[in-house]
Amino acid sequence: MLATQDRALESARRAHGWMTSHPDIIAANPSLERQVTLLDGAIGRISQAAAEQELYRVGGLERSTSLSTLRHELREQHMKPIVELAREIAPNAPEFAADVRLPAEDVRTERLLASAEAMAKAVEPKKDLFVEHGLPADFVEQLRAAADGVRNTVDARGSSRASRTGATETIRFDVRAARKAIRMIDTILRRNLRGSSELREWRSAKRITQRGQSASSSPQAPTAKEGTAA
Repeated sequence: MLATQDRALESARRAHGWMTSHPDIIAANPSLERQVTLLDGAIGRISQAAAEQELYRVGGLERSTSLSTLRHELREQHMKPIVELAREIAPNAPEFAADVRLPAEDVRTERLLASAEAMAKAVEPKKDLFVEHGLPADFVEQLRAAADGVRNTVDARGSSRASRTGATETIRFDVRAARKAIRMIDTILRRNLRGSSELREWRSAKRITQRGQSASSSPQAPTAKEGTAA
């Protein structure tokens, strides 16, 4: 979550905690109950979405590391031995060499996958010849399996990004919902608790603090009844 959203969630939790610790105030103002319920729901959804967002973020980092490893294995352990052997088996076959070419290390993943499949198709008719020269009998299957591993990781990373985006949108929506509920509660309390110590406590509890600042230390604007110091 963004820092501003973190602080908004902290404020919402303080505001909700203050309300639930004053059931007498809620009982005396029935219209508060619905807003407290709405606030509680928004807090729960924000917390769940934030946990999911972090899970997807960490998963994305792990998949990025895994993708780098899988790309390296596909190129170095499966494609490169085929290319090196092809040079010995068919040194004077330009058409064959065109399909059995090692892509650059930094080639885009989709291009790497396309090259791997082109290589598999090119060598499949000559599979026995490659096996005679030392490659395992299932080297084509191993090549395609390695390519599938890369492809599946890319797809999973894309799905994770989409899910993280969804969690981010949930947080954004429910932070607004929580703020709206707090504003509604504040309007009711200012009308019913004007000039009371409870109202000052509430205003402190609901305040969105800045970094390094506690809710109790935040400056409070004077109420209309209190006035300003001369």
